[in-house]
Amino acid sequence: MAAQMTSVKTRRAELRRETIENILSTPHSSEEDVATSLAEIRRIVAIEGLPVPNTSEFSPVRPAPIRPRDLQHRLVHYDRQRLRSQVWKVFLGVYHVSATEYTCLVKKGPSDVYDKVRNDTFRTLATDQGFSMEVQEDMLIRVLNAFAWKAKATSPPPTGHDPLEFTYVQGMNVLAAPFLYAMPEVEAFFAFSTLIQYCCPMYVQPCLQGAHCGLKSGSTFWHIILQFSSFACPVRPANSRAFLQLLDMCLQVVDPELFGYLRGKSLTAELYAFPCKLRCNFFHRH
Repeated sequence: MAAQMTSVKTRRAELRRETIENILSTPHSSEEDVATSLAEIRRIVAIEGLPVPNTSEFSPVRPAPIRPRDLQHRLVHYDRQRLRSQVWKVFLGVYHVSATEYTCLVKKGPSDVYDKVRNDTFRTLATDQGFSMEVQEDMLIRVLNAFAWKAKATSPPPTGHDPLEFTYVQGMNVLAAPFLYAMPEVEAFFAFSTLIQYCCPMYVQPCLQGAHCGLKSGSTFWHIILQFSSFACPVRPANSRAFLQLLDMCLQVVDPELFGYLRGKSLTAELYAFPCKLRCNFFHRH
């Protein structure tokens, strides 16, 4: 029975992969077609998630200390993460990257927040062996330091409120980490920069305005979730507690096995999801 269920899950994952890849590879003749395709991909991802790459054949027991993989292994890793990388970039609207621009930012050397960056990068997902195998600390330092330089040279976009200013703040290392795990460094830099500056700008302001607003009403975080899922929900939570209760209800439907396990440990969303709410962590890592 267990083997049969595993086979069904594998087949469903393959079908999701094929569906998403077909959508991404199909030429689109109008903005309406693009919007329709994006909505369908968001629906698939929101309901069932992205297919998990099969890494079993690449995961032997490894001796300590952990050493970064060579170029060939890294290319294999990026190929396995290709669909995740493509979907994230499409959702963010990152269609072009510039290795020249990124190289120029890196060549500027340490920024005025370089020490802050170094204080955080060494402990980023430090207990995750899979992450440590694929992402070197130097990669994370370069991306975050380059972002600080880019933010310093970029005029804040008009918002109708006080202009937003960007620099490195604690916690950005955790937001950049999944991008470096899923895609090459240059692509990771532009995807991360777009996420910070256009998707969650309030959450990375030095005074944490976004986090305070989220704690007061929960509406900012819910708005971001809606942007990523494209669901039109008639009822929106009025406060943080209601939002977390709704998250529990969603988890019970989407992943009843995980929901049951967490409930068996007396864990509700008020405990397991509250840190994610504060850090605006949008990434679900299987």
